[in-house]
Amino acid sequence: MFEDHKLSPTRRPQRPASPDFSPTKAAFGSAPPAMLRAIMQELATKDDIKGLHMDLIRMGAAWRSEMRQMSEMYAGDMAGLRDENERLRKELERLRGHV
Repeated sequence: MFEDHKLSPTRRPQRPASPDFSPTKAAFGSAPPAMLRAIMQELATKDDIKGLHMDLIRMGAAWRSEMRQMSEMYAGDMAGLRDENERLRKELERLRGHV
C-alpha cells in the first residue's frame, strides 16, 4: 500500500526550483502585512549574515595578531637556543680534541 511512497528518514523538503527564491518574492501579491513581514524577515536575515561575517573577519584578525605575537616570542627563544647549541657544539669539539 505505502511501497510506492517510501521516504528516506534523512530526506529533506525540496527547495524552491528557482535559484533566486526569496520570501519577499514569494509574498509578493499577498496581503500587504504578509509582504512587509517577509521583507523585514529577509532584511533581518541579511543583517544577521553580515554581522556574522564581520565577527568572523574580526576573529580572523585577532587570531592572526595573536599568532604573530606568539611566533615572535618563540622566534626569540629559538634564536637563543640555536646560539646555545652552537656554543655547546664548539665546546664539545674542543673537549673531544683534548682527550
